[in-house]
Amino acid sequence: MTENSPDDNPLPHESYHQFLRRKRRFYQLVLEAWSTVEFNIDQLVTRQYRMNCDYADERILFLVRSTFERKLHLLKKLGVVNLEEFRMIHGFQERRNRFFHTLGAAEMHVLSEDEKEQVMDEAVKVAQLTFDILSNKQR
Repeated sequence: MTENSPDDNPLPHESYHQFLRRKRRFYQLVLEAWSTVEFNIDQLVTRQYRMNCDYADERILFLVRSTFERKLHLLKKLGVVNLEEFRMIHGFQERRNRFFHTLGAAEMHVLSEDEKEQVMDEAVKVAQLTFDILSNKQR
């Protein structure tokens, strides 16, 4: 059994996404950030419709059956996300989908270090943005 070094954990006041970024864990960061974005968008939709996670509530079927893109467009229409935020989130969605759901996945393996840096920065920024929107923080 190996012991974890202190550097194997986030620093105090460092988010998990920032930790993954600092450690340059490219693939893990993109997947974790996307998971956070999807979760936060789902939470925003449930908040707008005052839904809870009770699957007896038939409105929850909208959330379960809707695509991410449909939910994001709805939040923009309702004014929960502004146009700039929409573009940032949607841009990350397109990049992530290209990497993981199309033939562009091979592209991810040949990205330059500068391109990986840009993608990791975008991942951290968009995950934090959706958290800030959810938390109603000043943005």
